[in-house]
Amino acid sequence: LLPQQLHLAVTDNNQKLADSFNLSNCLECGCCDLVCPSNIPLTQQFRKARELSSKDKLKADAANLALQRYENRKLRLEKREAARAEQRKMRKQTTDSKAQRKKEIAEALARARKKS
Repeated sequence: LLPQQLHLAVTDNNQKLADSFNLSNCLECGCCDLVCPSNIPLTQQFRKARELSSKDKLKADAANLALQRYENRKLRLEKREAARAEQRKMRKQTTDSKAQRKKEIAEALARARKKS
């Protein structure tokens, strides 16, 4: 770990740079505070940066989960609408075929009445 580099990354709010310097591997033991000639509270800064990082990660995970749920719901609704459209099509075909049979029966009866 490089406390000086981590300090620069944390003060610049550059989370990617802090992660590249392995901020997550910091044990927060306080040794860097003891040896810092400027008496900078490095451990406190690192702790705060890790908390912000974990909050950001939780937010990103929640956003990804919400997006996945939305896409799943959208897919379910599309499937349901397709099934309903298919049912409407089948009902229309059934109704049309019944009407066609009634028409054929009426025509046959009309022909039979003409003959007699």
